[in-house]
Amino acid sequence: MSIKRRFAHPLLTAFTVLAAACGSSSTSSPPDSGPNADTGIHPDAAVHEDAQPHDDAHVTDMDGGTGLDAEPDSGLPPGPGLAGVLLDENGAPVTGVMVLACSQRTCLYGMSDLANGSFFFQIDPPTEIALKTHEAVLANPRQAAVIYPVDIVNGDLVNMGNVYVPLLPAGQHISRMDPQTLSIGDGLELTFNRADLTPAIGEGLNDMAARQIPPAHYPPIAQLSGEQIDAIYALHPFTAKSSSPVAVKAPTTLPANTAVNFRTLNELDGRVSTAAIGHSDGTFVTTDPGQGIDNLTWLVISH
Repeated sequence: MSIKRRFAHPLLTAFTVLAAACGSSSTSSPPDSGPNADTGIHPDAAVHEDAQPHDDAHVTDMDGGTGLDAEPDSGLPPGPGLAGVLLDENGAPVTGVMVLACSQRTCLYGMSDLANGSFFFQIDPPTEIALKTHEAVLANPRQAAVIYPVDIVNGDLVNMGNVYVPLLPAGQHISRMDPQTLSIGDGLELTFNRADLTPAIGEGLNDMAARQIPPAHYPPIAQLSGEQIDAIYALHPFTAKSSSPVAVKAPTTLPANTAVNFRTLNELDGRVSTAAIGHSDGTFVTTDPGQGIDNLTWLVISH
């Protein structure tokens, strides 16, 4: 049975704790999912009504800088945990939508602030987190899911700053003729077998779409600190899985014969997948024969 509690906080209009594996439809609690479980996210320590900014609260920015929050009235709560503001790609606040902070064992979820889109999660270190939102394909314009990897490593508050929700283009219809190649947005092409795709529980396989993330909106990805990120795409249908490799082709300015890596971000903890290998021909980067991705989340192309 899932455990739900409601809290009040100026940065979060409604906050609930779900003590279950994120993305699972099971109604049974996983072993040791209570507040004493070694999950790094504890229901009884999530958010408290008396949580207020401290004069000496430490804040770690997502760019790696660390300093003191010298403004007690800044609205930032004390760490450990993470806080930020949800915006669409045009800079407008995304208010009243579900925001999730998930690890491999547990998810916290709540609503972005109705006034400005802000959010806050109190999380015990050390924990690897996937900060994310659900896609909203019935909205106008359609919204892709967000997924930002975050490492909670100490007692500092991780200040996410602005977290941008990509706007999805109109999707390309998924037919029943396999294999099929679709140009799904911003020059990205995927070649796949519909018969090998499994959508998220409760979702369908009607269309496929992608939105390229502007470099200024890239999430920091610590696992790729030694590589150059060339492109990131938000994919729909979010978290659809493929039992066979999905081939990728994307526009590039990389010189011909440059080796590139194609990875996706895990929706449970934000970790990057094993790389599928590909190469540039000077105009496009393409996965090598037999290579491809198998999880439609955010696609990261790097070298």
